[in-house]
Amino acid sequence: MRIFSLKKCLSALLCMILLAGITAPATSATMRWEPEERYLYNPKHSPQWVFGFNGVYDAFTFLAACNVDTLRCKFTYGGRDWLVQLWKGAYGAFLAVGGEIGVYNKPQGAPVEHYYSALRGDWLGMEMRIYGQERLLFTRPFDTTWWSTGYQFGWLDGFWSKPRDNCAMVARIRFHDAPMAALFAGALQSKGFKATKQPPAADAPETYHIKGDTVWFSWRSVSESWY
Repeated sequence: MRIFSLKKCLSALLCMILLAGITAPATSATMRWEPEERYLYNPKHSPQWVFGFNGVYDAFTFLAACNVDTLRCKFTYGGRDWLVQLWKGAYGAFLAVGGEIGVYNKPQGAPVEHYYSALRGDWLGMEMRIYGQERLLFTRPFDTTWWSTGYQFGWLDGFWSKPRDNCAMVARIRFHDAPMAALFAGALQSKGFKATKQPPAADAPETYHIKGDTVWFSWRSVSESWY
C-alpha cells in the first residue's frame, strides 16, 4: 500500500509539473506589458524557471491552443549537455503571435532527457525580433536571461493556416565564449542553416553569422516534430 501511495504521489507531482509547463507562458500571472511596442513578455524571474524543460511539454502544446514551430539546438559544453530551444508562431488560444528562446542544461550524459533551466551564472545575452507576414511586429531588447519571450496580440490574415510562411524570428545570442558560440552555430548548421558574412535579416531565412562569442540567425521555415 505504501509503494502504491508513493507511486500515486509521484504521478500527481509529475502531472502538476507537466501542467505548469504546458500552460506556460499563456497563463502566467507574472507576464508584463511593453507599451511602446505593444507586446507581452515573461520577466527573467518567471516561476516557469522551476520546471525546466523536456519534450513532453512540447507534445502537449496544443492544450494551450498554440500552433508554433520549434528548433532544439543541443551541444555539450563545460561538462554539461545544453539545450537552446527556439519557438515561434501562434500563442494563447489563437490570439497572439510571438516567439521564445530558452536556455537549459543537464549533467553530461544524463540518461533522462529533462533539462534544468539555466542558473544565473549560465544565462546568455539575447535579443529577438519577431516578424509576421513580412513586417516587424516587435523587438525584445538585448538582455541577459534564461528565457527571452514576446507575444503580440492581434489577428493576422492567413497566419493560422501557414505559421511557417507567416512568422519569422531574427535574433542574436551572446555566449560565454567563442567555443560555445561555435557549438551552437554547428547545431544550427546541422539543421540546414547556412553561414553568411554579415548578420542576416528576415528576408534571408535559415542563415546564421558568427563572430567571436556571438551568433546572429534568421529563422522561418525549418521546424522539428513535437516528440
